[in-house]
Amino acid sequence: MTSLIETLDAIHQEDVSDTTGYGMFDSEGEGTFQQWTDFLMDVALEGGNGSFIGAWHHLFEDTFLDRTFFDLIYERMIELLPFCPEERFLVHADYAFGNVMVKDGEVTAVLDWANAMYGDFIYDVAWMDLGSPEQDYRALFKAYYEGQERTIEHYEERLLCYENYVSLDAQIWHAVNSNLSDYEWMRVRTLNLIERGVTSA
Repeated sequence: MTSLIETLDAIHQEDVSDTTGYGMFDSEGEGTFQQWTDFLMDVALEGGNGSFIGAWHHLFEDTFLDRTFFDLIYERMIELLPFCPEERFLVHADYAFGNVMVKDGEVTAVLDWANAMYGDFIYDVAWMDLGSPEQDYRALFKAYYEGQERTIEHYEERLLCYENYVSLDAQIWHAVNSNLSDYEWMRVRTLNLIERGVTSA
């Protein structure tokens, strides 16, 4: 577990100063959004800049995608946006045990960079924590940063904001692919996170 966290932290330390923009990058390595918050808010737009799917609002009528629940999570995300810094880091955005190679307990390679982007590095922590509640990545990364005497401003707020974003994106994806069981799991997991709330000062 230590190597998994340290490797992700090393990714976040990569120098991206010769590039611009936020969100997923184009063939020239430039982010496709002017601001980090623009990328996050784009998740609710019909065929937005960051969408692989294109037009999807019809899913509210044609599938189990619940507009009321979607709007609730989006509103919670918007409420937390003021805590999110406009800082640029290299973000893997799909980091987990399934996308790394390990030998003798050490990560030797990181795979599948298809979702990589520029933005707040806490996004990666949120992605991992949302999808693997049994691991409690929230606490593991917090302890790691504290062990390095690094202060992460508004850690809890940023984490919950990005977990809400990932939930919204996943809800759309599960509706497109008719994955009702995965959709229901995400609903329950997201509600549990909202009930946990924010505990930082």
